[in-house]
Amino acid sequence: MNSVPTFNAPVSRLSHPPRIYYVHPLHLRGYDAWSEIFEHAHRLGFDTVLSAPLFRRGKYASIFVSSDFDRIDPALALEDDVQGTCSSLAKLAARYDVRLMLDLVVDRVAHDDADVNSGVVDPRIPPDATCSRSLDLAPSDLTYRYLEEWRRRIGNLIDAGIAGFRCLGINRVPQEAWASLIKAAKTRRDEVDFLAWTPGTGPDHRHALRDTSVDGCFSSLAWWNLEDS
Repeated sequence: MNSVPTFNAPVSRLSHPPRIYYVHPLHLRGYDAWSEIFEHAHRLGFDTVLSAPLFRRGKYASIFVSSDFDRIDPALALEDDVQGTCSSLAKLAARYDVRLMLDLVVDRVAHDDADVNSGVVDPRIPPDATCSRSLDLAPSDLTYRYLEEWRRRIGNLIDAGIAGFRCLGINRVPQEAWASLIKAAKTRRDEVDFLAWTPGTGPDHRHALRDTSVDGCFSSLAWWNLEDS
């Protein structure tokens, strides 16, 4: 008989997990559109709105590939400053009694590719990898400085009212790096949530989350018959 491992998360988060409404920000333009989304999510019974990254994208890049983490993508028709915009959005969400969370991608940045144009998509490249450069986050002085920048950014987002993050690419970022980012964030505000996106990852990567202080994860367990490997 297969055993399903338990997850050692705070009791309050296990008994009251967030009810998440996911949005793609490029489908929204301006604060009025966000207000409608927050109101709609609240009416449907959600308590959290989770958005893909709001940062400025690279040319022809996916919404998950950012070129400037300190600027809002102009296609969103919001303010340019990340902290100011997130503060406004978080306050707007609070009017409808919902929290705002953001996707977090720390292992890649955008780069311009002269061979890519807006009319051609290479089916061999995942959308979240198009026009992007993967970063090696193995322990080093350069990695430490890079993670320090992310600790600063996450702290600023928390101060702006962002309630949590969905961590993408958990299999591409070392466990120690996630632990460092999450520990710094929870020192800033303990109730901030970090949820790991785990579908498609291996058991070793998921087990490694136990030592990162992550609060929970998304799972494809509902589609597993508990018999096949």
